[in-house]
Amino acid sequence: MHESSYRTIGELLTKIVAENQHGEGELLDVGSYDVNGTYRPIVESLGLSYFGTDMTAGPNVDRVVSAYDLVSLGREFDIVLSGQALEHMETPWIAVEQMRRVLKPGGWLVLTAPASWPYHPYPLDCWRIRIGGMEGLLKGLESVQVWEHTVEPDRLVDCYGIGRIPRKCEMLTN
Repeated sequence: MHESSYRTIGELLTKIVAENQHGEGELLDVGSYDVNGTYRPIVESLGLSYFGTDMTAGPNVDRVVSAYDLVSLGREFDIVLSGQALEHMETPWIAVEQMRRVLKPGGWLVLTAPASWPYHPYPLDCWRIRIGGMEGLLKGLESVQVWEHTVEPDRLVDCYGIGRIPRKCEMLTN
């Protein structure tokens, strides 16, 4: 993770918590292995419970589980975050569907992935995700926002996307 991603995710989570009073909720971080930092301090400073998953045991991983089998956790979350991990998944659209399935009604999905970044296989490096791709991953959610951010001074680009699962009453009427 790089400083710009840490800062932007912090701003997004702060806004979500402030607007939705999620101060006592639970956040699932998919791809939480601490390579160059973790979002855990931000999450916990906002009063959220943090639960980190990754495919490999290690620092900042609360449970080893495949991003393609998140329902095996047997629980739901108020916010699901995947920061700088989608590019390392062979089929990120399947992982995002799993993320949706573990969100509580009204919960938020927060994603970031490189749009333009050097090759970095840890262990794989499969994708770059642009605005159209992020919109596709978030299709069907509401309150969707997608944008790219250039990381200075390297001129590298990250793509961000957020969206909300409808609340139960909204899901029944749609």
